[in-house]
Amino acid sequence: MYDNIYAYLSLEDELVPFIEECFKVRAPNYMYTKAFQNWRKYQNLLKKGMTQEQALALCPGKMWDGWISFYSKNADKIRFPTGLLFTRRFGALRKDFVDKRNGDASYGEVRVYGIELRDYQSEAIDICLRAQRGIIAAATNSGKTEIAAGIISAIRKPTLFLVHRANLAFQTAERLKQRLNLDDNYVKVFGAGEKDFSVITVATVQGIYTLLKKGIYPSELNQFRIVFADEAHHYQSTAFQYVLKKLPKAFWRFGLTGTPHKNPNDPKWWNFVAYTGGVLVEIKNEALIKRGISAEVDVKFYTFRHKGGFYVNWNALFRDLIEENEERNRLIAKLAQESPPGVFVAVKTIKQGENLLKLIPEAILLTGQESVSERALKVKEFSEGKIKIIIATNWFNEGMDVPEIKTLINASGGASEIELLQKLGRGLRKKADASKLLYIDIFDIGNRYLETHSETRTKILKEDGHQVEVK
Repeated sequence: MYDNIYAYLSLEDELVPFIEECFKVRAPNYMYTKAFQNWRKYQNLLKKGMTQEQALALCPGKMWDGWISFYSKNADKIRFPTGLLFTRRFGALRKDFVDKRNGDASYGEVRVYGIELRDYQSEAIDICLRAQRGIIAAATNSGKTEIAAGIISAIRKPTLFLVHRANLAFQTAERLKQRLNLDDNYVKVFGAGEKDFSVITVATVQGIYTLLKKGIYPSELNQFRIVFADEAHHYQSTAFQYVLKKLPKAFWRFGLTGTPHKNPNDPKWWNFVAYTGGVLVEIKNEALIKRGISAEVDVKFYTFRHKGGFYVNWNALFRDLIEENEERNRLIAKLAQESPPGVFVAVKTIKQGENLLKLIPEAILLTGQESVSERALKVKEFSEGKIKIIIATNWFNEGMDVPEIKTLINASGGASEIELLQKLGRGLRKKADASKLLYIDIFDIGNRYLETHSETRTKILKEDGHQVEVK
């Protein structure tokens, strides 16, 4: 049987061996951990004929075989997250389980206010209502909140909308009020200094997680029949998983993200789908650009040659070749200063931001440590053209809506598809003058790791539908 959170099997069930074999995945870089090396040594000693006691004496400390299991067992049962049964990979297993979710699967007419839903939004809403749980993978500008509002309007049940940042909580609450034509009594924010629940509650996941870890379980959590988790690619965080597991009556479960995890050989994919389900809908940047909803993009990489050096530690490599590389930073500063107003420079660390600020004194640096009001003021001044260049850390990869970004410079390299597309998303809002976004990156050569990362970024951007020029 399965409920809203977990699926259960008797240990005598014939599916148990399959679960034990298939519901696990190797951890990234497991072979380099001391625990795995100790386990391998222990196994080799056993193969040589040693007893367990003898082998253990030679292998003190923690041992681990490198696998992460997504099931658990007790004396008579095995269990795993229900969301796995709502994926393409394992969905065929669902027929072998009894549905004990005890939820009302009925829904009515979709009604949102202030806009006319786009065809793909209406299609996404219909798919989600029929599926009951899963991930909505929709790029920047696709209107994820409008899709969520449409789903809520049809189901008409108490809803918890989880976000991971305070500014997103207030922003989302305001949007839901508009789209559902509701006032402050029906849509409230919990967390970020706010302490009220309502029929629709937009909550910071950290706010609820903090209460739960203190042993406080708000009774209001039992009222929610619908849960949305924004920026669902963060599901691997302890807080997100913990909160989603504490909503036993949430029959309808949806994740929202513009950058879904896609690789089932990566533990992040398993966490991604575990408490909601698999990807139901995917709306890509390329389609939105073709429709004229998102800005077109010119992509230019500028080659920078490093002088070599051998590194065994990534942190040291990043520090010397990216963060504190004055020559490389000077190239970035030059590109920023030669661009017209509306430049957004994305950095990974505050230290790199500070180094660039010394070279671009007319810029401002935003790190995420500012107050919400201070940050909003600076973004407003940027939008009005009073500030030409913003340097910002990864904190701004999500939830920052600034159509006035004309040039986006990735100063920190990297090989993460999720981080890259999030950065790009900051500049994809349609411009008032219909101009293109200029995306600038550095193609690092002379260091094999950075060169591989550069090649990876060009590949990601090409697959996202963009023409890439390397200069």
